[in-house]
Amino acid sequence: MAPRALPAVSALVTARHSSNVPATDPKTKAQSLLDALPGNHLLSKTAILSSVTGLSVYALSNEYYVVNEETVVAVCLLSVWTALIKFGGPMYREWAEGQNEKIKNILNSARADHTQAVQTRIEDVKQMSGVVDVTKTLFEVSKVTSSQIRGGGQVFGQEADGGV
Repeated sequence: MAPRALPAVSALVTARHSSNVPATDPKTKAQSLLDALPGNHLLSKTAILSSVTGLSVYALSNEYYVVNEETVVAVCLLSVWTALIKFGGPMYREWAEGQNEKIKNILNSARADHTQAVQTRIEDVKQMSGVVDVTKTLFEVSKVTSSQIRGGGQVFGQEADGGV
């Protein structure tokens, strides 16, 4: 029997060009990871990375830390939370801004309605601004009328008695 020929590895691995996830430049991704680290210089950032790596290797090799199911669960939860924040964050921000605009429009229309109601009330009160003067004048007229009726009744009564 002839040995079976295997297909080339490059034929098995095909690129997914129709992916809907935007491709990021590896240099940009690396720079963003470096920028996320504290420190101002590349040397301080390298020191932080090497220290964390060294401590991790030491903890694992001396069995201070054992990778078990809790570690897997923690990594999975962090991955899910990271994905939710990265992909769900912009959608949530868009929804929250829409709600803010909706509430702002409701409050602005309520303020405009209230301003209009106050202006209408002011106009109604302006029409009644002469009520005090009219009331004073009517009171004076009623006093005069009352005094004339009292005095006039006597005068009418005297005329009636004297005319007979």
